[in-house]
Amino acid sequence: MWPASGRTGKLTPSGPLVPAYCGSHFRRRFHDIAKAVNAPIASEALRRFSEPFDIEAEISGLSTNDHSADRQERTQLLVGSLGIWLDRQLDPNLSCFGR
Repeated sequence: MWPASGRTGKLTPSGPLVPAYCGSHFRRRFHDIAKAVNAPIASEALRRFSEPFDIEAEISGLSTNDHSADRQERTQLLVGSLGIWLDRQLDPNLSCFGR
């Protein structure tokens, strides 16, 4: 919880603290908005957030090594494209997700 409380950069015995953002909490904001109002960006974000979970369901029966390799290969581009898409959609000057 240290990063969330704004104490990033504080030195600890194992090194400096760095932010660890939680995708579930970020996704929840889109869920709440999409549920409350007609919000195409929030709905699309939810669809995109669900894609890696769909892959996880498809590969659930594979061996540990195959599962890990397949998940990495198939989700890497999805997660990267989600980040790019979010950056393009969420203007920090206009969005409730801004800084």
